[in-house]
This record gives sequence, structure tokens and C-alpha cells, in this order.
Amino acid sequence: NVFDFQSHNGDIQIVDLAQHRNTRFTFNAALESFSAWSPDGNSLIFDSNREGPFNLYQKPTRSNGEETLLLRSSHNKSPCDSSRDGKFLLYQEYAVQRIQSDLWVLPLSGKQEPVLFLKSEFNEWGGSFSPDVRWVAYVSDESGQNEVYIRSFQAPTAQLVASKGSISGEQKQVSISGGDSPHWRRDGKEMYYFSPDNKMMAADITVKDGSLEVSHVRPLFDVPSIVQLFGSEYDVTSDGKRFLINV
Repeated sequence: NVFDFQSHNGDIQIVDLAQHRNTRFTFNAALESFSAWSPDGNSLIFDSNREGPFNLYQKPTRSNGEETLLLRSSHNKSPCDSSRDGKFLLYQEYAVQRIQSDLWVLPLSGKQEPVLFLKSEFNEWGGSFSPDVRWVAYVSDESGQNEVYIRSFQAPTAQLVASKGSISGEQKQVSISGGDSPHWRRDGKEMYYFSPDNKMMAADITVKDGSLEVSHVRPLFDVPSIVQLFGSEYDVTSDGKRFLINV
């Protein structure tokens, strides 16, 4: 996201790392801030407040295709992550008049009716699907400070949608003394997050007999002051060897 402080307009740009070229992706006079890639890289899902509240849109990245409205409601919404199989979008929702944030799932085919993933008296945000789409990492302030957690993910069924119940399950804490912005390594065996003292942290993730375990939480390297304005503060390559960080 590139924000113009004079016009108060924010647009999404795509950087071609091979050709060192930036291409403007959105052109609306409203604010577009958060975005999430489709698994195949052929489209982006993003939010925009062009109709008042932030709604969710999708647009192809490799053609001059039109934007498609994915979800409209009276609450603000921001995309977090698309599942690896392309079936679900994880997004955070927060009411216009309150700060509290909750996590929801939008099926990307069929009826496309939102399903609650996690809602509590606390804030939950920054959700990220595991590569096998069995778990979701997220941030919550339920302990009094931001911490990274993982909960199991149950694909929504028609019965769950009708009951309007939550599709989250068992919870595990990842961070030890504060954390934010979780990202999975592509094989699902390692997770990264920021610590409050500006360190990039890593944790080993193992799953045995359906139960997830977190171990060997450790710092990888120090990070300069992190810019946290719009969108994600960093990303990591699929092998976990290179990081792109907004500093």
C-alpha cells in the first residue's frame, strides 16, 4: 500500500522483483489498505472504503480485469489471508464505532456466506491459515498484551453456517512474552512473528495424532523500527530464508 498524506488516498501497488518495477493496482479515490494474494497469484483481495465502511473486493493481477465486490456490510472489514486450496478467505471485522476486532471466514465459492471463526470480548486480528488449512494463527490481546496463538480450523458446513456458531477449536499459545504478525513457513513446520522488542522470532510447529505442539521459540535477528501503517509489515519466502520488511 502507498499512502498519499496530501490527498489522504491510499492505493495498492505491485512490485515486480525481477524487473524492479512498481505498478499501480488500484485507482479509486477512496482508501485501499490491506490486501491478500490468491494462492495462484492471479488475483488480489483488498479492502476499500469507497462506499463508506471498508468492504472486500477482488481483482485479477495479470490482466485488465474488473474489480469484483466480494462482501459488503455495515462493518469495516480487512482481508488477512487466503487458504492454500483457494477455498476460503480469512478476514478481520470491526464495527465503525468500536475498535474491537473479530475473525471471520468467507467461502470463495458457492453461496459465499461469512462464517464466524473467533469472537470474544477481546481483540483478534492478523489471521493466517496453515499451509494444510487445518490451523489458523492469529493475534489476541486477551492476556493484556498482544500474543500469537494458533487455533484449529474446521471447514464450514451447511449445518455450521445455519447455526451461526464458531468454527475455531483448540488453542495453543506461540509467543512467550508478546508477539504480532504471524506467518507460516510453506511446509507448516515453522512460524515467524515480531516480538515487542523488534526481533524476528521463530517457533517450531509439530502435529502428532491431530494435536499441535509449539517448541524451540527463538529470536532469528533484530529488526529496525517497524512501520505499521497499512497492510502487512513483512512477508517471508516459502523456504523461510528471506524476509521483506517494511522499516
